[in-house]
Amino acid sequence: MLARAFVRLRGDGQAGLESWALVFSVGALLKGLADLVYLSQLGLWRDTGFTAEPPADIIAVGRTSEAITDLADHLEHAAFLTLAAGLAGLAVHLGHRLRLLARVVALGLVVSTVSALTRSAVVYDVARS
Repeated sequence: MLARAFVRLRGDGQAGLESWALVFSVGALLKGLADLVYLSQLGLWRDTGFTAEPPADIIAVGRTSEAITDLADHLEHAAFLTLAAGLAGLAVHLGHRLRLLARVVALGLVVSTVSALTRSAVVYDVARS
C-alpha cells in the first residue's frame, strides 16, 4: 500500500516508478508468504503428544519441520532481495535523506541475505540487529 501511495504522490505517469513499486509489492507479498509458511508449524510446536515408542514419528515430524523451515527461509531470502531491489529503484525518486536511508536499508537486506546463505553467523547477527 505504501508503494502504491508513493506512486500516486510522485508518479506523474512514469512507468519506471510504477515498475519499481510493483517489484517492492512482490517482495512484500513474498515476505508475507514466508511468514505464513513458517507459522504453519504452530500446531507442531504446540503438540506434545509424542510417544517414546516408536521414535519414528518424532524423526518424521522433525524432518518435515526442517523442510518447512528451509522453504520459509528461501522465500524470505527471495523476499529480502526483491524488497532491496524495489527500495533501490524507488530511492531514485526520494529526497536526499530518504534516498540515503532507503539505500542503507536495501544494503542491510542484501547483507542479511548473503550472510544467511553463507552461514556467516557474526555478520548475520550484526545485520539482523
